[in-house]
Amino acid sequence: MKHLHESYNDPNKLEDSREKFEKLTYKPADGFTNFRNEFVRLAGECQRPKSDWKYEFNRKLTPSLKTAVAKEYLDKTVRFDEFVRHCQQIADIWTRAQQERSTSNSGSGSGKSKDKDKGKGKATSTTATSSKSSTAPTRTRLSPDEVRILAMEGRCFTCKEKGHVSKDCPQKAADNAKKLAAVNAIVDAYAAKQDKTDAESENN
Repeated sequence: MKHLHESYNDPNKLEDSREKFEKLTYKPADGFTNFRNEFVRLAGECQRPKSDWKYEFNRKLTPSLKTAVAKEYLDKTVRFDEFVRHCQQIADIWTRAQQERSTSNSGSGSGKSKDKDKGKGKATSTTATSSKSSTAPTRTRLSPDEVRILAMEGRCFTCKEKGHVSKDCPQKAADNAKKLAAVNAIVDAYAAKQDKTDAESENN
């Protein structure tokens, strides 16, 4: 409460808080929790009426997040705290999805670099690349509306079925098993080829 007391009694402090509040916007890279806490702190310091908080909070969101929570924002029965919780859920879902994509892209990139550096087994590398391409599932990025609807209905973001979340999706597990089987087949074929080459060398 000390910072609120200072704001009420120090005009400069109050003006500074108002300026910071106006400039405050949600930046996904900074994290939603940090943004929420900063919003509440500054809204209290610059004496914004609690009845305006929902409007002000929505105004500072990214365009895509505004679209995803538009229904809750327009619903007058949804109070500020509930609205913020819903925003947090959507933001967390997007953050996890971004992390999964980054991890997937990073793995694909390192695999390509290793294939490029190898001077031998070019035919095997080509086969491996084509096999991975044929077995890898095609995942399209969900729109903000799709994310909001799936989250509200408790559906998986991978197969869009109920009963589990994306990280536990049976479809994802099946796809991973197919990719692993394809890679193992390539490794076995390469090993057999090497054994044959070694045997021929010994005979010569």
